[in-house]
Amino acid sequence: MANYNPNIDSLSMGTSTRDALRPGEWFSELQALARYPFAEVLMDGGIGKEWSGKKFTWRIADDAGVPKPRTAPYKTFTADNQNSLFQAEIEIKHGEETHGIDESDIDMNSGEAQLVDEAELGMQEMFQRVCDSIELLACSVPAAGDTLNEVGIPYYINCPSNASGGFQGTVPVGYSLVANVDPVTAHPRFRNYADLFTDYIHEDFSLKVSQMMRAINFNAPKRGKEMQGGGIDSLRVYCGDDSLSDYELMLNTQNQNLGVDGVPMFNRGMLKGMTPIGVPQLNSDGTGSPATSSFPWYFVNHNLLFPVFVPGWRFKEKSGLVPMSHQKCWGVCWKFNWVCRSRRRQAVLAKATPFGEGAFS
Repeated sequence: MANYNPNIDSLSMGTSTRDALRPGEWFSELQALARYPFAEVLMDGGIGKEWSGKKFTWRIADDAGVPKPRTAPYKTFTADNQNSLFQAEIEIKHGEETHGIDESDIDMNSGEAQLVDEAELGMQEMFQRVCDSIELLACSVPAAGDTLNEVGIPYYINCPSNASGGFQGTVPVGYSLVANVDPVTAHPRFRNYADLFTDYIHEDFSLKVSQMMRAINFNAPKRGKEMQGGGIDSLRVYCGDDSLSDYELMLNTQNQNLGVDGVPMFNRGMLKGMTPIGVPQLNSDGTGSPATSSFPWYFVNHNLLFPVFVPGWRFKEKSGLVPMSHQKCWGVCWKFNWVCRSRRRQAVLAKATPFGEGAFS
């Protein structure tokens, strides 16, 4: 090999010093995002379910029937049986990440020669890739016909370009069904609440949030564990970091007694007692992935919109030797998708149609 120098090429660590690679100081820059809120939900044991089957299926009723007219004593009557259940279903999606390393690398990188644990570093990178992919897909809608990627939150909570406050969210662009259900004509009650706002002022944004919260009964619990799954709040508000900053600015301008703190509302802006969660993928300043100019705010009830896993496949870890080789392999596998039992308890507010959904008519 040309220009080979065993003093610097071996195990890609020859030019590093032990001080520069002390244990615990080599993974701090792996995180592309400051926080991974959807990975938090997926990896929290208190939110989500396990169901068996080749598809995840659930039943929904959207028609209670016509009430009977009032009657009088001694009149005869008949008993009605409405039974208007219909079935929703979603495909199971499969994911995996792996890390492999030759056993000789482990042996050479040990004892006095060890600067970092090469196997542990590779596993940290593997789990980071899991979180990165989860976070991106949770904020987007797979293209119609995509058979590999799980659906994201905007798949169930979408917004038409002419939304005016009401249960108007139907299907993402390119789709005619949501979870194998037709919300346009056959089951118009299987829709989420959607509205558009113009600016972060009380007469616009705050008013529409208030109307929305009443419409979907989005009320923060009075006691800590009433509406929580594990350590994650079941009622969550997701928005871009820039949207959250604009909202905090609105709160600043409404108070003339803020004192000497230059950023008094940082991480203090609340909606009905709930602190919104900044999600970088929802940014509207060009840093989102993909970028958007819609400033979407998703109001999610995770009691009714949650991940479902095949039993035993909630980030299942494996390890072993690769057959006929000296390579040791670690892996994590998962089989799941998002399920929404009630779209009428979910909502979105935006300045325009949220990204990932295209234009609605």
